[in-house]
Amino acid sequence: MKNVIAIADGKVRIVGTEDINGVYTKYTVAKGDTLGKIAKENGTTVEFLAKVNEIENVDLIDVDQVLYVPAKVEYKAKVGSAVPADKVIKLSEGKIRIVGTEDVNGAYEEYVVVAGDTLGKIAKDTGTTVEVLAKVNGIENVDLIDVDQVLYVPSK
Repeated sequence: MKNVIAIADGKVRIVGTEDINGVYTKYTVAKGDTLGKIAKENGTTVEFLAKVNEIENVDLIDVDQVLYVPAKVEYKAKVGSAVPADKVIKLSEGKIRIVGTEDVNGAYEEYVVVAGDTLGKIAKDTGTTVEVLAKVNGIENVDLIDVDQVLYVPSK
């Protein structure tokens, strides 16, 4: 079950299961649209759109049907990040969603490095790998992170 809450600028917040929580805009299906085309234009996947919009048959959408698509918010990728900025959807409250890059798809939140942290410890604590953290955060030397550095880690 999901709840749709209207927020500013024509956007809505969907609250339901962890994997669909986020900020969305409404999209009206036009003649010639397919779920695949809409997904590609909005930086997401057919499967994700089907889940958010409770679509059982991904090959069947109607003209003028209103769908929720992930809201596009400007995101400036970190220098050196291996994740292209067009694959990142910035959500609210320090969270992002990465789509279309299979090895790092998912929701992430900000984490501030504290004294004693290592990338290995952070990876273990957040249920991911050093490699994923390095890719998402543009870290070239996995043995070098700084206290107070802000990292994106998988959202719990």
